[in-house]
Amino acid sequence: MDTQNPILSVVIVNWNGREPLRLCLQSLHRHENTAHMEIIVSDNGSTDGSVAMLKEKFPAVRVIENGENLGFGAGNNRAIAVARGEYVLMLNPDMEFTEPGLEKLIAFMAARPTAGLIGCYIENPDGSFMRQCRRGYPDPITAFYKVSGLIRLFPRHPHIAKYFYGGQPTDAVLPVDAVSGSFMLARREALKKSGNFCEEYFMYVEDVDLCQKIRAAGYEVLYAPLMRIRHHGGRCVAKMPRRSAFYHYHMTRSHLILYRKDGSLSPLVYWTIVLRYILASLITGNRHLNAHLREFFAIRGGKVTEAMRRL
Repeated sequence: MDTQNPILSVVIVNWNGREPLRLCLQSLHRHENTAHMEIIVSDNGSTDGSVAMLKEKFPAVRVIENGENLGFGAGNNRAIAVARGEYVLMLNPDMEFTEPGLEKLIAFMAARPTAGLIGCYIENPDGSFMRQCRRGYPDPITAFYKVSGLIRLFPRHPHIAKYFYGGQPTDAVLPVDAVSGSFMLARREALKKSGNFCEEYFMYVEDVDLCQKIRAAGYEVLYAPLMRIRHHGGRCVAKMPRRSAFYHYHMTRSHLILYRKDGSLSPLVYWTIVLRYILASLITGNRHLNAHLREFFAIRGGKVTEAMRRL
């Protein structure tokens, strides 16, 4: 692989995802022309032999060994810092390429200088459309429509279903608030101007935050279904003990950070989120509830402490 002057840098953050990562890279090589591409894996302290597998099976891949789980955003930033491509594809290790398409996406961006970051058509393992691949900004009202189930009752309503852009065609280019962090193709220049990922987040919502910053830098964020890719979803997170507690903690923490940053963390919004978290914690048997509540209170006051990485 000639990576002296790569057009595209493929960045993958990995944490104990050896087999999904191997299959992802195999499918990438099977369907895409990698001649002008560099691949960088930012490994967040895997203990499952991921690094050894990469060195044996994919010696051309550049591996950054972070030594510990830095989180999704920070792991990406370590790789973006050394990426040399004009474009950077941030890709989850549980993605499977099923057809060629990266050249079409890059050509689309080259012809549209205002496009700073795009996502593509993402399939679920059964081949159905993954609604999360394009999302409206999850402000408190939009998020309420989703968690309350109203979005299921009105799946095509322009406001109630905006979280997933319900009612919008899946086969047309669409300006969106955010795309899924599992597949984000960006101009390196746009990433530089936006400041890359915010590392206050550990997991979840950092993709929304990045899209917001790229749009604030003057670029478009677009859903561009010029290629399809399959997402096998959560294969690394599924290895976490007490997965549901892990999910609820980081999703709650990340939304509190997002709302603090955008100014929408009113007392009503804060206590609604916290009370919902308390109920979820009682269901999942969260042993760290008191520590989490103290952390959430600190976030409300503007102090973001380091996230708990194990539950």
